[in-house]
Amino acid sequence: MRKLGIGMMIGVLLVTAGLACGEYLSNGGFETGDLTDWLTINPGAETGAHTTKKTASDRTVLPYEGNYFAIYMAADNLYGALYQAVAVPADTWVKVTFVWQSIWSGAQSPGYVAVNNTSSPPAPSYDFFTGAQASCEYVDSYQGEMDDWAPVSVTFKSDGYVTVSAFAAYTSGTSPLVLLDAASVEDAPAVGTVVLIH
Repeated sequence: MRKLGIGMMIGVLLVTAGLACGEYLSNGGFETGDLTDWLTINPGAETGAHTTKKTASDRTVLPYEGNYFAIYMAADNLYGALYQAVAVPADTWVKVTFVWQSIWSGAQSPGYVAVNNTSSPPAPSYDFFTGAQASCEYVDSYQGEMDDWAPVSVTFKSDGYVTVSAFAAYTSGTSPLVLLDAASVEDAPAVGTVVLIH
């Protein structure tokens, strides 16, 4: 055992591969003022980029950062999503971050957000967007009106394609409004074995 002075020295070695440097997602803050680079399925009237939104409880939602955020609303009697799928080299560690809200208190179904990780371009479906498939790395849902932006951060090793999505279903005459902002898919440090040296 090595000693330094009168104390025992314990060293910690972290094995890492690379530093976070690359951004894969485009227009993650919707600062183009529209949904450029995002895809929609069955969008309703409220779907788009917004600078402000008044909720049912008379709360005013402002962007988390920048000047815009996105709202997704499903069209009448349908379900759908706002999403972006990006190619990320397989076995690359990525960090996915975004903030979201679900704000329509009268909705009879929850709003969802999800992060999926697939080896081929995604095949969008109800199960894909609601986290029922094995490719789902993260899913959350809320029925009613959230109080504020909820932050999400998840890190994992890419299988080839990473998808960030907001999902809603129009039921009983209404659809939840799912808000999304500050979305990012970027390279992340890969932390390997931690070795304790006594």
